[in-house]
Formats: sequence, structure tokens, C-alpha cells
Amino acid sequence: MRKRVIRNLLSGALCVVLASFIILTPVFFISFRANAISELTNEMYDSINHIKPLAQMSLSFRTSKMDKLFNESMSQFSYFSNSNILFMDTYGNVIWANNISSVDTMKKYSQKALEAMGSNPNADLTGVFDDVYGEKTITVGEFLKNEAGENMWAVFCSKPLPTLMEQYKYVIYEILLIEIITLTFASMFMFLFSRSITRPLKNINNTLKEFAKGNFEKRVVYNQNNEIGELALNINQMADSISSLEKMRQDFVSDISHELRTPMT
Repeated sequence: MRKRVIRNLLSGALCVVLASFIILTPVFFISFRANAISELTNEMYDSINHIKPLAQMSLSFRTSKMDKLFNESMSQFSYFSNSNILFMDTYGNVIWANNISSVDTMKKYSQKALEAMGSNPNADLTGVFDDVYGEKTITVGEFLKNEAGENMWAVFCSKPLPTLMEQYKYVIYEILLIEIITLTFASMFMFLFSRSITRPLKNINNTLKEFAKGNFEKRVVYNQNNEIGELALNINQMADSISSLEKMRQDFVSDISHELRTPMT
């Protein structure tokens, strides 16, 4: 009996674990991906804020020395930050870019970015420059103002979308490990819990077998105040009633036998 109970409990627990794994894994992945993209976006905005002062000064006061400083600074920054940096004017003309294969292609997609930023400065530019850089990218951009406070230029910072597949595998492994640990402790708990159920049930079963043999003196020994205890009490009360009826039957048969053996006078 205990083996069947444990097997049923473990089957139920395994179904719960598998269902939670199937449901929680995509939820964790979506949350993990959104958090990674959010962190990357904030990092890229910080990068733009870092280079904006030099960029505004260099673009406002164009000298050979300033242009040289600007080119060297942007090249180093794009290299160490692993970013693609693009500067253009509000007409879509490319002023500076560290990675560009075709000016026409760059201008085509930059117009889309400028239009999006014109209607919403915080527009989502993810994927706008995918064809330019030949990979999935996430892009943020900001306008740069001249001394009169007018939008004269725009700077875009692009990075490859996070390659989450490897990180996704780690998330799956972590969730799976948690599920296995949970299932292990749940199995130990259910094993101990099943004993508290199967022991009194086995005692009740043995007692009922004795009743079937005609032994109504047997009683269930179980003193816990729960449903099984109530069942044991009812079985003992039933046994008392049957035992009393059996004694009455035996007394009745004995009296009848005695009367039949005694001659009538």
C-alpha cells in the first residue's frame, strides 16, 4: 500500500515540477532578456552623454586640430566600448562613422531614425541599422544642439543585440537544478508523510481482516485527532456493536438450545 501511495504522490509532484518548469522557463527568459536589453540601453545612453560635450564643441568649432581630436577620441571610444558610433546632420548627411560600408545605405536608414526621433526623442530604434551593420542591433540616439539651442546634428550609438542563447542555457540549467533539488526534498517529505498515512491504514486493514474471520475483539489502535483517527474510532465503535450483537445472538441460540433440550412439563 505504501509503495502505491508514494508512487502516486511522486507522480503528482513530478507533474507539478514539469508544469512549473515549462511555464516558468519562458517567463524567466523573457524577463532576463528584457532586463539585459534595458541594461544595455542605459549603458549606451551613458556612452552618448559621455561623448556629447566633445562632439558638440567639435562640430560647432570646426578646426583641423579639433577634427583630429574628435576623430581620435571617437575611434578610441567606439573601440573600447564595442559600439558603432554615427554622427550626422539633420538632413541625413553622414559626418562621422567608425563602421560604414555604404554612405547611401547609411543615409537611407538614418533618415528613418531621424524621423522617428523627430516625433519621439526616446523612440525605439532597435533594428533600424541591422542592414547597415549586417547583424541584429540595438540603437539609441540623441540630437545635438548648436549654440542657439537648435537641433543641428544627431549621434547614434549601436551595439549588437545581446547573444542570449548561452545565457538562456544557464538560466534553464539553474531552473532545472532548482526543480531537481525541490523534487528531492519533496520526495523525502512525501516518504515520511506517506508513512503517517499508510501505517494506520495498514492497521485498519489488518483489523478488518480479523473482523472477516469472526474475531471482533480486535481493535484499531490510533489516537490522532484527524480524519483517520475518526475512521478508526468509528470502526472500533462498529466492532463494539457487532460484538454486542454477536453476544446477543450467541445467548439467544444458547437459550433456544437449552429450551429445546429441556422436556416440557
